[in-house]
Amino acid sequence: MKKFLDNMVSISLYGLMFCLLITIGGWKMETREIIAICLILGFFAGLINNIERVLRELFDKKGK
Repeated sequence: MKKFLDNMVSISLYGLMFCLLITIGGWKMETREIIAICLILGFFAGLINNIERVLRELFDKKGK
């Protein structure tokens, strides 16, 4: 359960970061479009971060 919550927090943080960047960038989109794009980008950024973390743990254990 801890791993799930950790992944959800990272996806949420990435989503908020993308939302902030899109809002600052001044793209002319509706609010629901910005939220949808940010959630999708946050999801994929969280997945990439999770894959990178798993690979790092795998190679750290393998190297010892």
